Amino acid sequence: MPSKHFYNVQRIREKVAAACKKSGRREKDVLIIAVSKNRSGKEIRSAYEVGIRQFGENRVQEAVEKRLSFPSSCVVHMVGRLQ
Repeated sequence: MPSKHFYNVQRIREKVAAACKKSGRREKDVLIIAVSKNRSGKEIRSAYEVGIRQFGENRVQEAVEKRLSFPSSCVVHMVGRLQ
């Protein structure tokens, strides 16, 4: 049985698809970034397991500490105001 996270990500992707259809944009041009601020390595791996590959952090120190939690195929973005 898929996890709760799978259904959350699936719902987000469905909303993106609907918005793209309405606006005439292509889904592949939309980037979904999961902000991992204050999230544990376990939660990050759970998001990865359901297809999330882009993560956002706004605290440099936290991003450095978590770097081992992010699989090598992930991209980490600095988002918002840096803290």
